[in-house]
Amino acid sequence: MGQLKKLLNETLQLMAHKIEPAGSNKDWAYVTFRNEKSRTKALTVLDEFKWKKCVLSCSIAKPVEDPVQAKRAADSKLLEGVDPDAKIPINERVVVKSVTPFAHFTYEDQVVTLHRTTLGKH
Repeated sequence: MGQLKKLLNETLQLMAHKIEPAGSNKDWAYVTFRNEKSRTKALTVLDEFKWKKCVLSCSIAKPVEDPVQAKRAADSKLLEGVDPDAKIPINERVVVKSVTPFAHFTYEDQVVTLHRTTLGKH
């Protein structure tokens, strides 16, 4: 990898930020760059480049989605159109509903609801 880093940074002046060997035989690598301009330049220079009796090929890697973010997105899609309090953990919902049951109402609605429940008026 040291020779590849020297080729990229010193010989070709591509300014590679990080080089990660990959593959079962370490026969390919992920190369990251600090900006889009450097990455674009590297893609054009390195594609079909001949180095050590090999022809290099390159492409933009497709990142794997973060599993935590994927689960959150799936959960939020399931909760759309459902009770808005469904996103709040159950223990928090119990406390909020028992201590401040009218917190999500406007003040006027709170007064009306309070009168209905305590005085039995409609």
